[in-house]
Amino acid sequence: MNRYLLTVALPTWNRSGFLKELLAQLCEDVAASGLTDQVEILVSNNCSADDTEVVVEHFRARHSFVSYNKNSSNIGAKSNVLRSMELASGEYVMFLGDDDRIRSGALKDITRLLASRPDTGVLI
Repeated sequence: MNRYLLTVALPTWNRSGFLKELLAQLCEDVAASGLTDQVEILVSNNCSADDTEVVVEHFRARHSFVSYNKNSSNIGAKSNVLRSMELASGEYVMFLGDDDRIRSGALKDITRLLASRPDTGVLI
């Protein structure tokens, strides 16, 4: 059985400023919605040369639902997305770019739908 219902996967490379803003938004939303046992936030760092690791460690220290992977070399965007999928602990995986933003409360709506419709294969 998977540990989480949903993994929000964030493949990233050298965009720590965007990533920091997104992580702040997602962590606040997960905590405020009471989803800490249902949602994992997974950052897959494609061997960034910036301070991505420091940014992620800041959030990992405060939130047990934040997971982190750093590739030993840049494996390319497509392979980093696939790596994120392999590492996900959730039954479902949602991909966001580090410069994406979602509506406050969206994760609560998504998890509610997934929990009520276990036959769901894909949400777009």
